[in-house]
Amino acid sequence: MSPGLIDAIVAGHTHSAMAHEVNGIPIVEANSLGQAFSRVDLTIDRQTGRRMASRPFAPQELCLVVDPGTDTCAPTNDARVRSARVPAHYEGRPVQPDQSIVEAMAPEMARIQQMRALPLGVSLDTTIGRTGEFESPIGNLFADAVLHSSPGADVAINNNGRGGLRADLPPGPLTFGPLYDVFPFDNRLVRFS
Repeated sequence: MSPGLIDAIVAGHTHSAMAHEVNGIPIVEANSLGQAFSRVDLTIDRQTGRRMASRPFAPQELCLVVDPGTDTCAPTNDARVRSARVPAHYEGRPVQPDQSIVEAMAPEMARIQQMRALPLGVSLDTTIGRTGEFESPIGNLFADAVLHSSPGADVAINNNGRGGLRADLPPGPLTFGPLYDVFPFDNRLVRFS
């Protein structure tokens, strides 16, 4: 590859925290689940469009409040301890939700909440668990469901060992998705259960 073709790489998939430079190319990656953000500053020559300089920054956790004196990200949804928290800062300024983004997302978030609440017409007597091993009850159930829903298929495979299915199915009536209150955002702005 010719030098200068790639200005920067913003990586994903491996869920690693990284800010590094390889062969003059800055590479950043910020963990998983929207818990942090990556940043790389590029200086571009406006005449030539070429990168003149770059600076990758270590990934930063998304926080609205921190524990006093520790700078440790703290949940904002616990009313008992919320008053003890102090606002998080980034580059000397307090971190605040952008209300225009919250308002723009509100209709879609409401639609998602309605969809998650849809009953599937199935009620479980007990938990169907995910063990994290290569075999698990929920992994087998999922693979069987995929196989039975795919006419002519001989095999169905599920990634149960690393990441595929990430939660147990709880006892009781099942819905399309897990329910939780997405507004107001918790300390990481968006939380995935």
